[in-house]
Amino acid sequence: MNAKIRGQLVHRGVNTQGAHSEMFFKGAKVDEVAQMFKEAPFDRFFETASTQDRAVHADGQSARENPMGKVMGHVDLMHTDIRETGRDANGVDISSTFQGFLNGGARLRIEQEADGVRVRETHTHVRPDLTKLPVAGTVQKAFEESVPVAGAVAKTMRNVSEGVVGKVFEGVHALMAGKSPDRIADSINKKRRTGFW
Repeated sequence: MNAKIRGQLVHRGVNTQGAHSEMFFKGAKVDEVAQMFKEAPFDRFFETASTQDRAVHADGQSARENPMGKVMGHVDLMHTDIRETGRDANGVDISSTFQGFLNGGARLRIEQEADGVRVRETHTHVRPDLTKLPVAGTVQKAFEESVPVAGAVAKTMRNVSEGVVGKVFEGVHALMAGKSPDRIADSINKKRRTGFW
């Protein structure tokens, strides 16, 4: 366990099923990669993330998160919950769900291979709730609920806008995944050396 782990991005992208990525960690073990997602501060595996009120529990962790908080300053955009959802002889399944201004989730499959660990992220969906914007969101919601016909049209337009903006967020997520392999490898290497994330 003293050999240095090296991370590599295999691919990343966005399609109709959401953002997806694949990474490989040469020299890693499934349990230590899974442990990192379940216990390490979010910025150890997603460089730009900031959190508040982070709590580690029996099968994962949760926090109020801003995925871009290290860049734009922390404003809570969602409450994120990361949990181990399955385990078999080949690997571990991790699920992340989030809700708030941003809503959605992701699935990770962490599998052992002969010389390391492969991590596949699939179906990362992000959808903003524009009614949660300060002031403007409250006005939008009230208009949708109380104005006949025009309120329904406004709701349809908001739903379309949320879909488009969600795809932008998914694209940003996939883009940032490009920096994650080095970040994750460094975090696990530090844990091996010091016992701390």
